[in-house]
Amino acid sequence: MRLRRQALPRSRGFTLLELLVVLTIAALSIGFVLPAASRWIAAVQERGWRDDLRAALQGLPVAAFRQGAVLELDAPALRALLPDLPAELEFSLEQPLRYSAMGVASGGRLSVRSKPGGRAEVWQIEAVTGRVLP
Repeated sequence: MRLRRQALPRSRGFTLLELLVVLTIAALSIGFVLPAASRWIAAVQERGWRDDLRAALQGLPVAAFRQGAVLELDAPALRALLPDLPAELEFSLEQPLRYSAMGVASGGRLSVRSKPGGRAEVWQIEAVTGRVLP
């Protein structure tokens, strides 16, 4: 007569070591991806406000023509034009931007600084057309 051994029931879960390895891999992956993702998001936001500002500036000749009045903007008026721009954004103008009632721009230079103490980027507003050149 032979003795039969009964097999122990096999559990179907994960061991603690397997769970710790998976969690460690996930944490390392997040640690590598998160800084790159935050830099990418900041770059996309910066590109967004730059495009918004450029579009608003290029639309000013049409706005002056539609109103049929002279439109003159200094730095605070330009800031009020787009209230959704970042608060740390600084503008400076050599002279106020002026658009005639016919939509003709006087031209000028706009200095845009995205961070206090940072490097200023100068945009040229063409005379007559009002086109913005970086």
